[in-house]
Amino acid sequence: MPTCDLRALGADQEGYICVACAGPVASLYVKYADPTNTSLLECPHCASLADVYQSLPRPILLLDLLLLKRDVYRHLLWNRGGDSYASRRRYRRGLSLKLAALTVGTDALVRCTGIETESEVQALLLFAQAFGYCLLELIPLTAFAASIPTIFFLVVSSVIWRAEYLPSPANSDGIFALLSPLDELYRKHAVEIRTGGIGAPPPLAFLASYSRANLKSGLAQIGAARGWASEAVLRKGIGGASALVAFSVTGANRPNGIGFSLVSKLVKRTDALVFATARDPTRAAELQSLARENDNLVILKLEATSEADAQAAAEAVEAKAGRLDVLIANAGYFTPGWVLDLSLDAFRKSWETNTLGTIILFKAFAGLLFKAEAPVFAPISTAGGSMGLAYPAPLAAYGSSKAALNYITVSLHLAHEQENLTAFVTHPGLVDTDMGDAAIASVGVTKEQAGPISVDESTDGILKVFDGATRASHGSKFFGYDGTQVPW
Repeated sequence: MPTCDLRALGADQEGYICVACAGPVASLYVKYADPTNTSLLECPHCASLADVYQSLPRPILLLDLLLLKRDVYRHLLWNRGGDSYASRRRYRRGLSLKLAALTVGTDALVRCTGIETESEVQALLLFAQAFGYCLLELIPLTAFAASIPTIFFLVVSSVIWRAEYLPSPANSDGIFALLSPLDELYRKHAVEIRTGGIGAPPPLAFLASYSRANLKSGLAQIGAARGWASEAVLRKGIGGASALVAFSVTGANRPNGIGFSLVSKLVKRTDALVFATARDPTRAAELQSLARENDNLVILKLEATSEADAQAAAEAVEAKAGRLDVLIANAGYFTPGWVLDLSLDAFRKSWETNTLGTIILFKAFAGLLFKAEAPVFAPISTAGGSMGLAYPAPLAAYGSSKAALNYITVSLHLAHEQENLTAFVTHPGLVDTDMGDAAIASVGVTKEQAGPISVDESTDGILKVFDGATRASHGSKFFGYDGTQVPW
């Protein structure tokens, strides 16, 4: 296919191109003796009409713009704007600037939508900061990766998919490596920048204020701006990794269990990449069937107390997604009994699985969580581990292991403020599962008397709690599946 090199055209030629093949053509019309008699010229390279848009009405041109048809952009940028090449070049530059301004302005406005400020001046300053960053990021993206149709599409995508993608890139390859140093700079000085402390040198603080990590996390904790879909769309358009929300759910092998139900709901989300673990994936038939029906589900082997399994699972997640946004520690072990009824081995088994197993899990995945913009660590706990409620039930081993898990979760939340980690625990309710049946039997009542809730009711509520989670609202707290807080 011939390429368009207008510098190679002779001075007597007008410098048009064929919108179908981009080959140079001397004119767009057949020239007749009668100047009122005109017809479109066929391209000598591909035999198509050189520029069919010369005769099409504006509504069709606009429709093709929205459909991202390549030919209409060639028409606008090369064949429109006047009879001379110089006038068309001026028109092209003006159109490119208008398109870039529209893209940057829209993206900055969408990013600031919903953010509350104390005054109009602060709102304008906030918009100016977002605009400056969008402009900063658009320049290398345009120079290295983006075609004009892709940039135009960013305007539409920013409005439609503003909250559909989390902003952290799944990798730092290519052009995105240009902005990674700013992200690291912001994270390094995040506490000082947010609190106005003196730890960050002023020049570094200024540069970090324009980092992706800052502007995509509620703009330095003062609002609720979510991401910028532009990056997600652009990375898809140039073959990069899509900006999906990566979830990992442990203990998903039981078809009537909470873990399996969470996975089955998460895979229905178009923006979710779900990693589900099972002790023996080859025996998890229903989970395997779910994976065959959903290409956004990956099954991993994980025995809760195995450090080797946890490390291997983390490596698999890193290879597939590059980061982890939400880690749901659901795997658990239950054996009923009072202290004198249980052997030390029963206590060890509960603590190793429910407490140490969760620690092993977090240690293995911590690096991937900290690569996410707003990582969430959400172990499934139980109200049976609440000393404030102190249920009169034989839960000595199970309850104590979950109480220890609760403390560990709060400790992790407090220790990782700089990484913006949100860590909290959730009580799923008394659920109609195998474990729920065992708990009901341990207190000597019937299922009808206990009135357990369905798995769907529990997991629907749990996901609502997770979806609304922020460090400020959920961090270091104990929630029920219905969103109410449970006493420690």
